Amino acid sequence: MGCFIYITSAIIDKKAYYILAVIVNELQLLKHTEGEYRFGKTIDTNTTDDLDQRCIETCKCSIISNFHFMLENNNRCKLNTIIKIESTREFKNSKKPIETLVRYCILNVKANHEDFQKAIRLH
Repeated sequence: MGCFIYITSAIIDKKAYYILAVIVNELQLLKHTEGEYRFGKTIDTNTTDDLDQRCIETCKCSIISNFHFMLENNNRCKLNTIIKIESTREFKNSKKPIETLVRYCILNVKANHEDFQKAIRLH
């Protein structure tokens, strides 16, 4: 989580908010985030469907704000929320395989599912 501490500290010093993707090369942060979703008891979830001419995309947004397993450096990052986005894309009239993707983000703010999904989609 070393890199995230420097980034989040700089953002917090500017009194700004952050939404950062948890990436594979931040393995410790990724493992703690996955553990939070595996064993956490307070998970708020919302599912949305988006239909267009080419595909059907289902997006499940899961939010945790009450941590049990996150890193002890949590206070330095002012971490308030972790998000798990699970998306599935099914292509209409095509032999393309179904695409699935799981992403995690960390944030220093609290909001509702709609705000998070919009912000992450733009991210």
